Amino acid sequence: MATSKQLTKSEYTDEMSTSATRSAYDVFDPACPSRALFSDVAKRWSLLVLSALRPGPQRFGHLATAVGGISDRMLSQTLKVLSRNGLVEQIDEDGASLYQLTGPGHEVARRADELVEALYAALPAR
Repeated sequence: MATSKQLTKSEYTDEMSTSATRSAYDVFDPACPSRALFSDVAKRWSLLVLSALRPGPQRFGHLATAVGGISDRMLSQTLKVLSRNGLVEQIDEDGASLYQLTGPGHEVARRADELVEALYAALPAR
């Protein structure tokens, strides 16, 4: 069985910097705007809300039910943060207020679901 080489932080940063998707951003730099976005998105509730919105627009109450354990206050704060970051938007449909993913929000939510699947795979079988 082959062993993988453990990268140093410098080597990892260099490897990440060559990625085409990285462009001018560096999440490892605390001054980079990508760090603030990463911090907002990497929170537990943010990832769960993004994932819950993948099927389509949702009412606030449905989101609260879908994301078990989240308080109304925390859901409201999370939606505001995700909206401010351009990942979620509020729309009105037939007089009802709904939340939906934006284009970038769909991509981040898809990746959040991939993370969930990887976590499931890392858990022992039930």
